[in-house]
Amino acid sequence: MRFPNAYQGVKKLFTSEILNIIAGFLLFIGAIAAVIAGAGVASAANQDALTGTQTAAILGGGAITAVFMVGGFVISIIAYIMMIVGLNNARKDDSNFNNAFIFVFVSLGLSVLSSFIPGTFGQIVGSLSFSARNTVCNNIYHFGNPQPCNAARKPSS
Repeated sequence: MRFPNAYQGVKKLFTSEILNIIAGFLLFIGAIAAVIAGAGVASAANQDALTGTQTAAILGGGAITAVFMVGGFVISIIAYIMMIVGLNNARKDDSNFNNAFIFVFVSLGLSVLSSFIPGTFGQIVGSLSFSARNTVCNNIYHFGNPQPCNAARKPSS
């Protein structure tokens, strides 16, 4: 096999992407459950006393929300760790994966930084984080290609 480490790394990258899709689905269900529980709280706020059914519905909605949100968050963290491990394995075979590995951490740092900066500058830093993630995708796309990412390609005949 020509790129054994890259093969194992890319398998982990694809698995992490599947886990990210599952995490997004769980977070979406959790958000819907939060809206439903919030509607129950809002309707109960207009009454003097809650019935047992209303209390159970509000607590159940909150519990379902918590389970789906925490589950989605945990799966998302696992997927991120798998992505880092996959890129670490793959970078042993190709320098583009090494660049992608570095830009994953640049993107993470910029994302955290943008969450603490309010206003337009925070949005600019968030855009830089998106650019760093785009660089990761471009570096992985050019795997095994000896030419630089920004070099012009010759038309195939």
